[in-house]
Amino acid sequence: RLVRQWFPLPSAPCLRIRVGEARQELESGHALWQAVVRDAFMNREVPGQLRTVESARRVHDVLEPGGLYALNTVARREFAALTSVFQDVVAIADPAVFSGRRFGNVVVAASDRRFDLPTVEREVRRLSLPARVMDRGTVSRRAASVRPLEDAAVPWPESAGSL
Repeated sequence: RLVRQWFPLPSAPCLRIRVGEARQELESGHALWQAVVRDAFMNREVPGQLRTVESARRVHDVLEPGGLYALNTVARREFAALTSVFQDVVAIADPAVFSGRRFGNVVVAASDRRFDLPTVEREVRRLSLPARVMDRGTVSRRAASVRPLEDAAVPWPESAGSL
């Protein structure tokens, strides 16, 4: 209800908003989606079960060919998970966040379809806040020194423990 209240989303049969623990919702569906948007935080952290390679694979599995996964994160380990699953990954953030001078979120887009990087960069330059785009190569280099997080290494909330 709040998402539809806050954002001007059309009422259309192809737009479905699912409410629940994100990983359980991913595991429960059999439909193919054009896009998955994830913006989930608990105490300034993305819950562990959403940052794993297995979670990225599940999103990949529920996306139509060329579908888009858009997410908000703060962790390099998630870069490693995403680049191991998707063919293209781009990240957008304040340059101070990328350099580690400031804590903040990074918006990431992942897909098996190549992003038109010049267009993405041009649109990001139009933003009123400072922002920089990292292409797949830069994202991959950032992730090279860390291993992707796996399901077995994260504590699961009780409601998601049976997955």
